[in-house]
Amino acid sequence: MGFDPEPASEGSGLLAAASEPTLIELYRHRVDAAQDAASDVDLELPVLDQNDCSGPDTGTQADDGEEQRRRGGYRSLRRAEEAAVVDLQAVLDRCPAGNVAVLVDDRPSALPQLVSLAYPYSDLREFYAETEKGRLHAELAAWAPYDLILVDAANSSNHAALFRNVFSHLKPGGTFFVRTFRTTNWSSDVRPYDPHLWPVLAKLMPVRGAVEEPTLSWTQRDRINMADAVGRMVIDEDHLILTNRVARYAKLRDEQMNAILDIRRDEVGVLLERMPSVNFKSRCVLRRNAELLKGHRETYSVPPLSIREYRRAVCLPFGIAVQDNLVLPETYRHNQYTRLSRTSLSSKSHFFTDVPPHEPSRRLDGPYFNLASEYPGHFGHVMSEVVSRLWGWAPAKERHPELKALLSRTRGGKMPSFVYGVLAAYGIGPNDIELYGRDEAVEVDVLIGVTPMYSMPDYVHPGIADVWSTIGRNLVTEADPAQIPERIFVLRPPDSVRPCGNEAELTDRFIRAGFRTVRPETMPLADQVALFRGAKVIAGVAGSALMSLLYCETGKRVILVGSDTYTSSNDYMIGAVRGHEIDQVLSAAEIRHPPGGWSREAFFSGWSFDFEREGPLLDLVLADLDDPNPDQLAAAYTRFRNASPGADSDLVPGAKARPQKSRLERAAIRIVKPHVGPRTWARLRSLRRS
Repeated sequence: MGFDPEPASEGSGLLAAASEPTLIELYRHRVDAAQDAASDVDLELPVLDQNDCSGPDTGTQADDGEEQRRRGGYRSLRRAEEAAVVDLQAVLDRCPAGNVAVLVDDRPSALPQLVSLAYPYSDLREFYAETEKGRLHAELAAWAPYDLILVDAANSSNHAALFRNVFSHLKPGGTFFVRTFRTTNWSSDVRPYDPHLWPVLAKLMPVRGAVEEPTLSWTQRDRINMADAVGRMVIDEDHLILTNRVARYAKLRDEQMNAILDIRRDEVGVLLERMPSVNFKSRCVLRRNAELLKGHRETYSVPPLSIREYRRAVCLPFGIAVQDNLVLPETYRHNQYTRLSRTSLSSKSHFFTDVPPHEPSRRLDGPYFNLASEYPGHFGHVMSEVVSRLWGWAPAKERHPELKALLSRTRGGKMPSFVYGVLAAYGIGPNDIELYGRDEAVEVDVLIGVTPMYSMPDYVHPGIADVWSTIGRNLVTEADPAQIPERIFVLRPPDSVRPCGNEAELTDRFIRAGFRTVRPETMPLADQVALFRGAKVIAGVAGSALMSLLYCETGKRVILVGSDTYTSSNDYMIGAVRGHEIDQVLSAAEIRHPPGGWSREAFFSGWSFDFEREGPLLDLVLADLDDPNPDQLAAAYTRFRNASPGADSDLVPGAKARPQKSRLERAAIRIVKPHVGPRTWARLRSLRRS
C-alpha cells in the first residue's frame, strides 16, 4: 500500500521556490553521489545501508552467491525505501512549515539534513531515540505538539515503546512515520525486522470503540485509548504511516518540568530555586497490630524540591494547571507514584492525559502562588497538601512583593474559615487570596508552583517542621485559655465515611480510661491547635480529625483505633517529623480490599471495633499509660500482629466482603443511636438484619 490520499507529485512543495530541489530529488542525488564516491560514508543514506555505498571503482567484485544475494537485497531495499521517501514527501507537502521531530539512533543518517534542505521553513529537531524514556518525554514535550514525528531509528531497541511513549506528542491530524518497518521476517531479506511494533498495532484493531471500564488494568485501558487515538494506518513494504485523531496533554513530573524550563529558557518560565534531595530518618515509634503500610518507612528518600515560575498558565478547578500542551506537575498530589493520575482527569497512558476544555473565562495579571487543591476545603487535604507548599511562599514573595495566593473554591462554592485561619497564621491575609470557581478556567500571567514538602505515602521533608511550627505558634495565641485535659479522645463527625458500628461502646472504653471526648470540627481552629499542643495523650479514630498532630512541637503519646483497610499513613509521617509514639489497634473492615489490590469501597468501608479480638490489646495499651512496661507491650503486639485483622485470618469471623451501609442506615447511626442504650441499639440492628 502506498500513502493515499492525495499523493503529491515528486516536484511538489507549497513553499519551495522553483529552484529548490524536492526531497525525492535530493534523495536521488544522494544515491548517485554515493555510488560515484565510495569514500563518502560519513553520513548514511536515508534509504541505503552503508555497505551499499560502494561503487564500481572500489575494486571489489561479488564473486560468490551470498554477495550476489545481498546485492539483490539492497536493490530491493533501494526501491522500497525510495517509495518511503515519496510518501514522506507527500506528508511534508501538507505541512511544509510544520513542527517536525526526528528520532534517530546511533546510526549516522542524512535524512534530517535532506528534509531541512527540501523544507527550509519547517521547524525540525532531532532527538536520540535511546534516551531514557522520561527524559525523552520531557525533551519532546518541550516543543510539542508536532505535525510529523519521523522515526529514523532502525537500530533502536524497541519501536513499540517509542510508539506508546511518543505518538501522543502529535497534533490531531499529525503523522507518525516509521522509516523501517516490516510485518514479517524474510530470511532472504537483509533489512532489519522489528518483531514488536506490528503485534502492538494488531492488538489495537479489535478494541477500537471499546468501553474503558475502571475495572480493567492500566495495560488494557491504555490499549483502548491508543486504539481510539490512531486514525488511518498505512503499511507499505518497508515503512509505516499512522495518523493521530485526538489531542492529548503531556503529564510531567518535577524533574521533567525543570528540564523543559532549561530547554525553553524564559519562553515558558524559569526555575527559581532547587533544594537537593535528602534522606530523612523517622523519629516516630510505631506499634501496630497489622501489616505495615508503604508510608511506614524507617528512612524517607525526599526528592529535590523546586520553586518554578510559569508564564501564562491556565488554572482549572480542583488544582489542575496546564500550559499549552503540558499538565504542570503541581496538578498531581501523588507526585512519586509510578503512574501519575488523579480525579477530574482521564489518564490515557503512562505519559499522557485528557484535559477538559479550558478556554479562559478571565485573566489574572501579576504573580500568583498556586495553592489550589484536588480536594479544596477538606481539612485533611488542606493540612497535608496545601500547607506542604507554603515553604515556597517567602522566597516567592521576596521576588514578587505583590504576590497573591490562588485557591480553587470548593464544590459547594464556599471556602471554610479554617483555610483562611491557616493561611493568615502563615502571613497570608484575606486580601492576599484570590479564589476561582468550580466552573472557571483562569489564565494567570505569572504562576508560582512548588514541589510539596509532604506527599503521602512517599516522603516528608524534615524542613516542613518550620512551617508547621510557625502556623501552630501563631494560632495558639488566638486560642481561648480554657483548661486543657491531659487525655483526649477525638471523635469523627457523625456523618463521616468509615463509620464505626459500635462507636458508643468504644468511646465509653476510653472515657473509663480517663479520656475526654472532643469533636474538633465544632471548635475554632486556634482552640483545636491549643488542645492538641496541650494534651499529653491523644487518642481517636484514625482520619483527618487527627491531622492537628502536626502542630505539636513535642512528641505525643498517640492511640489510634480504626479499620484495617484505611491505608493512609498521615499520622506516622507526621510522627516521623515530630517524634510521636503511636499505637494503632485496628479491626477488620466490613469491605475488604481485593487480593493484592486496593479499592475505594474498602478504603471508606464501615467497621466495628472487635472487643473480643482487639479488646485485650487495647486494654494493655491503656494500662501502659499509667504503668509503662515497654517489653510487655512489644511482646503483646508481636502476638497480635501474627493474628492481624483481615479476611485471611482465622481469628476474623465473618470478615468477608459485605455491602457498605446505606445512606438510611448511616443516618440512623447518626440520629437514633446517640439517644438509645447499647441493648436497644443492638435490638434495632437485629431487627434490620432479620
